[in-house]
Amino acid sequence: MAQADTQQFGNRRLLAVAVGLGLLFVGLYMLQEALEARRISEGQTLIVRLRTDLEPEQALTAQNVEAVAMDAGLARNIPSLVRWDEIEDTLGSQRVQRRVLKNELLLWSHLGKGELAGQLKSEEVESGWRQITLNVETEDAGALVSPGDRVDVLGALSLDGTPPRMQLIIEGVKVLAVGSVTDPDERRRDFRTLSVMVPRDVVPDLMEVVHRRVVGRVKVALRNPADYQLLYPYDTRSPQRGGRIADPVRTALTQPAPALGAPRFDDDDLGGLP
Repeated sequence: MAQADTQQFGNRRLLAVAVGLGLLFVGLYMLQEALEARRISEGQTLIVRLRTDLEPEQALTAQNVEAVAMDAGLARNIPSLVRWDEIEDTLGSQRVQRRVLKNELLLWSHLGKGELAGQLKSEEVESGWRQITLNVETEDAGALVSPGDRVDVLGALSLDGTPPRMQLIIEGVKVLAVGSVTDPDERRRDFRTLSVMVPRDVVPDLMEVVHRRVVGRVKVALRNPADYQLLYPYDTRSPQRGGRIADPVRTALTQPAPALGAPRFDDDDLGGLP
């Protein structure tokens, strides 16, 4: 009888230890989650780091990748980085396309999706039109953007010697790629580059504006796909094709760049495109 009581006491003791360890594990997990949330709220974002080496065609799982915090500004300057929220819901189905080593940060190129707009096929750019990539400020973006959408491009410009203020640059341009994304079914709010299609003769003025006249990065506003009412259409017979450089901005381009007097872009800057 005494031996049975001793064994029962031992079992209870082991159970108490197990429960205690379980509560400790839960507490540590909750603490880690709280710390991660605090890091994100303090200007950090979660990216993806490899826990183990991965071979080509091996799937990403919770066992071989983990979320780590990085300064949000630094992460935005590396557009090929994969953010945790972009793959968290697809773990098990996403596969790497080449060998990736333990402790490496996961890049879109590891998944065979390229960086920036390098995946765009030349046949996607219509004859007489050109694809250009804009550096975009999207921290305050109010809408998700996906390839195939049409957007208005705006920027802080000085017109007639006035202090810089937000101005419409061009309307209704077609988006070909959002960062590294060319899939029209994928929408993104946070991106650093936008590849758009514009008429060839618009390219010099647009390059002049976004590279030499705008203060900071340009911003974009998402258009309703059925909204073809443009202030400055490129072709009045086909407003759905998009716009040209807005008249106030074109007028400002006849003057030297403020404080710089920089030469304008012209066709020679485009490398003699046909």
